[in-house]
Amino acid sequence: METAQKWGRAPVVLLATGLVALVLSSCQKDEKQGAEEAGGAKPGLAISASPQQAKDAASIQIDSSAAGESEFDAGIHPLDSLEANDVPSDTSQVMVVDKKCAMNISMDSMEAEVEMARQGEESWNEVVSDNNHYTFQVVQSLEAHDVPVLDASRKKRFIRFVYPDQSTFVIDLTKGRDLWGLLLFDGKNRPVYWLSTGLSSEWKRRMFAP
Repeated sequence: METAQKWGRAPVVLLATGLVALVLSSCQKDEKQGAEEAGGAKPGLAISASPQQAKDAASIQIDSSAAGESEFDAGIHPLDSLEANDVPSDTSQVMVVDKKCAMNISMDSMEAEVEMARQGEESWNEVVSDNNHYTFQVVQSLEAHDVPVLDASRKKRFIRFVYPDQSTFVIDLTKGRDLWGLLLFDGKNRPVYWLSTGLSSEWKRRMFAP
């Protein structure tokens, strides 16, 4: 089994689906620029769709029933629906994560092509730009607090998260081919999928704590 390697500091280029397509594609460039000039703070974006509408529109089938409404609003989604049914004995297909970290996960290339064709190149490029901007802000914040950001390569089908008591939670990436963003693992609880414009106060507490 191969442990995930640390992701470099090169700028993130993350493509978004579902909620980000609903929210970030409407983000105005001048709003971001004005906020940066005013002191670097990024304004929260108003979500016109309700959490349920956003969930229904999301192409990735992640069950949010295990998360509270406030956590869903913060862009946090549990990964229960990606839990692996069977893990092969071939450990070359398994990435092992046994410490607190964030993980950069990229969309399957075929899914990315489908999404670009659906939205059109101009809209797609806007989504890419916006998601890159907000995700990189979160990555910088995590790294500033010494939280490693790893690369979850789709060359491996499974990711095994290991808890301090050596129990595990394994996800199957083939169940989330359009998953693209960050996975957050606090080293104690089940990992989650992050898709938003910033970390909630709760997840800052979890990830930034020693």
